[in-house]
Amino acid sequence: MSENSLQTSLENRVGFLEAKVKELELRLSRIENPAAIATPGAPPESINVPNKQISVTLLNKNFHEADYSAGDSGDRIDFSFQFTNHLTKDIRAFTGAVVFKDLFERIILRMGITDERGIRSGGTSQWKGGMEYNQFTEEHNRLLNIEKNDLIAEFLLKQVIYADGTREAFNE
Repeated sequence: MSENSLQTSLENRVGFLEAKVKELELRLSRIENPAAIATPGAPPESINVPNKQISVTLLNKNFHEADYSAGDSGDRIDFSFQFTNHLTKDIRAFTGAVVFKDLFERIILRMGITDERGIRSGGTSQWKGGMEYNQFTEEHNRLLNIEKNDLIAEFLLKQVIYADGTREAFNE
């Protein structure tokens, strides 16, 4: 292959990738802020909810430094999440893992969560809690230092107990 055709091939590939990135950015903007791009008088576009049984939104992340004089014996990373029930039945309790990822969707850490407060079908529930922080653990440091806006949180549902008492297990 000649140098000219190699350069043309690379330029074509870069052009294709740039167009794909623009398309993905447009799709993302529609999901994040559908009202900002809606045409006045036009019906709103439907937003597809990912094929998830329960989705999670990270509302807040902060560091809690231990206060040994007050009997508080450990540093923590505290979180606030909003869980949304996309199942057709009301939930009494659920368990699974929140997976934290960076902007490149590389996994930083998985954190197990159990919530026994229940969520109505189509409803939401807020969860507040935290995890012990170990300054010598690379994953803990990465999670602490990454900006909330640069953090992706996904929920992998393991098991649910419905309000009617039935149970269902899911593959994480």
